[in-house]
Amino acid sequence: MRAHMAMAEDGIDDEHPIHALLNDTFHGSEQWAAFERAARELGTPALGKWVADQAPRLAAQLARRGETIVYTNGAIEALIQTVREAVERSTWTFRNRQRMDLLLELMRLNKVNSTEAYMVAIREHIVATGGKPTHARRQWDPKGVSSLRG
Repeated sequence: MRAHMAMAEDGIDDEHPIHALLNDTFHGSEQWAAFERAARELGTPALGKWVADQAPRLAAQLARRGETIVYTNGAIEALIQTVREAVERSTWTFRNRQRMDLLLELMRLNKVNSTEAYMVAIREHIVATGGKPTHARRQWDPKGVSSLRG
């Protein structure tokens, strides 16, 4: 339920001052505290329940809101371009979601930003594991053994 619906359920008309407080509520912790205080003072059941349900989450979100202010996505564009360059030649191979997720995770962990660095990381893994997979792969053969004939 939304705050407006709770207020309507409680019979609070649109001219009530709490609506003005609600409009500013999500701008910061102080505004949320003012709205929460006013809503509790009204003592209406539906709005009181909505405030009680939302208070912990909204207080935490609004407290963090002032920590970082980002007005543009330019700062991340360089990082996205690095990822694009690293995988651009291999994009056609991303038909397997699990494999793609593993590649992207490897790139994130190793901060791989070139195909050559990725090839070195793969080679090191192959040498370290003796060329064997780190986990058993499922058999799709109905007989339970590897074969070309089912």
